[in-house]
Amino acid sequence: MRAPFAFALIVADHFGWRQAFLILACLMATFCVATWLAPEPTYPHEPPRSLRESVVTPLQELLGSASAAALIGVVLLFKVGDAFANKLFTPFMLDIGFSKTEIGLIAKALFTASALGGAVLGGVLMVKLGLLRSMLLFGVAQAVSNLLYCALAAAGKSYAIMVAAVVIEHVAGAMGNIALVALIMALCDLRFSAFQYAMLSAIALLPRYSLGYPAGWIADHGGWYTYYVVSFLIALPGLALVWAKRDAINELDRQQ
Repeated sequence: MRAPFAFALIVADHFGWRQAFLILACLMATFCVATWLAPEPTYPHEPPRSLRESVVTPLQELLGSASAAALIGVVLLFKVGDAFANKLFTPFMLDIGFSKTEIGLIAKALFTASALGGAVLGGVLMVKLGLLRSMLLFGVAQAVSNLLYCALAAAGKSYAIMVAAVVIEHVAGAMGNIALVALIMALCDLRFSAFQYAMLSAIALLPRYSLGYPAGWIADHGGWYTYYVVSFLIALPGLALVWAKRDAINELDRQQ
């Protein structure tokens, strides 16, 4: 996922955005072909045969507990600060002086390496810490790491600060992803995992796709320093909700 982003920026810097998006479209087509040719998995349960079995019953099962709505709120809010911080990452880097090629070769490569490292570290730590402590620790880390971009905004173009900010923020963000995916999986019933996981994953992604206008408005009116302070502040309600629903999260963890 990260490699095409970097590749597109480099192509756009030298040949324009039209060529970049045409190449990305061709890459997407190859993935569609691979998916089409992939073998069908073996299902442990009888697959649903009606709209009710596919959607209504899984939804009723997911919302059946008293804490379901609050836990879905955790899914929605847990990564909102991280999504906000990364929403305008490329415009931010361009604005402080980095070229598209520099962003593609340096920042996007750091994205990939840091995300992989953070995922491994998060998985190892989660086994030791459990779901609740992982969500709290990783959530705090991904919120605080956003403030590193404030230092970059204040310093201007600095490779050292950029590398530190990108690496630390994406390691923390990947650890947060591990905790969030674990929560989503814990909320899913194996019989209905296709619908429930797809729905919860879509809810988790809502902040990424709905923050464009407020992100742009804050960046225009408050500047980049204020923008990243806001990304820290809006991460706090999700952490507060995790703590408020700690008993329900612990119960989900015990059931796994």
